[in-house]
Amino acid sequence: MMILGCLLPIIIVVALPLFGVKNVYLTWLVFLACPLSMFIMMHMNKDKGTCY
Repeated sequence: MMILGCLLPIIIVVALPLFGVKNVYLTWLVFLACPLSMFIMMHMNKDKGTCY
């Protein structure tokens, strides 16, 4: 799950300019997907008692 949350956005950020996408906001949104997904996963696991 962590690989999908962090590695995939990095690949997308690298691939966006290759496909001609020059949208800065989309690039930042994809770049922030890793920390945002980690934040969401931490709060989902908080009720289960598995988050330290």
